[in-house]
Amino acid sequence: MTQINNWVSTSITREDIAQNTRRVQLSYEQNSRVGLSREVLLMEQRAISAPLIPVHHNGNLDPVIIEKIKTLYNF
Repeated sequence: MTQINNWVSTSITREDIAQNTRRVQLSYEQNSRVGLSREVLLMEQRAISAPLIPVHHNGNLDPVIIEKIKTLYNF
């Protein structure tokens, strides 16, 4: 529950994360006390504390985005 209390909404998407823009870096700074696992970033697992999203990617993430995230984070 502690991570939930530390979360600051930034509207950053996985596509943004894959591009590693300055906006993404600022979002990570704002949420420095919250960790995102490999499984959550790659949409292999939904965070237990994640809010319900009515329109979701149905667990699918563009393979190009997956590869960019894997390369960027050395997964």
